[in-house]
Order: sequence, then structure tokens, then C-alpha cells
Amino acid sequence: MLHISLAADPVLRIGNLYLTNTIITTWFTMVVLLVISLLARYQLSTGKDTILVTGSKVLVSFFYRFINSILENEELTWSVLPLIATLFTFITLANFLGLF
Repeated sequence: MLHISLAADPVLRIGNLYLTNTIITTWFTMVVLLVISLLARYQLSTGKDTILVTGSKVLVSFFYRFINSILENEELTWSVLPLIATLFTFITLANFLGLF
């Protein structure tokens, strides 16, 4: 019979601390986002127009237009944009990485 578990599966135990598959996926997602953001920042500072820079500009533009269409206040949009874009990007990437 197929066993489906809703709890996170422990992968590694260090003393009394269990590292679960959820924690490992979360940390891996954070590392991937950090590397991508550092590469994009470096390429933006050097003036290179790569696919990473273009993709970053497209994402920021999309989130700005989407949030501004809801809030209709430019100042408030720029203050909320980093939080909403970061949460969306993190959750989306974590879900995709969790499939593997």
C-alpha cells in the first residue's frame, strides 16, 4: 500500500537536531537566489547586457506594473515592491526545486 507522509522527512541528524528535506530545500533555494542576484548585480555594474540582466529588468517591470495597478500610488508601490517580489520569487523557486 502507498504511504503518503505530510510531515517533513528527516534526512540528517546532528545531535538532537534533525535536518529535514524542507530545510535543505529552503537553504538551497536561498543559495541559488543569492548567487543569481550577485551575478545580476555584477553584470549590471559592468554594463553588460546579458540575458540575466534583461530577465531581471523584465521581472522588476512586471512586478512594478502589477503592484502599481493595484495600489495606484507610485511611492507605496516602490516601498512594497521588494517584499512582494522577493516572496513571490522565493516561493516559486522553492516549489520548483522541491520537485527534484
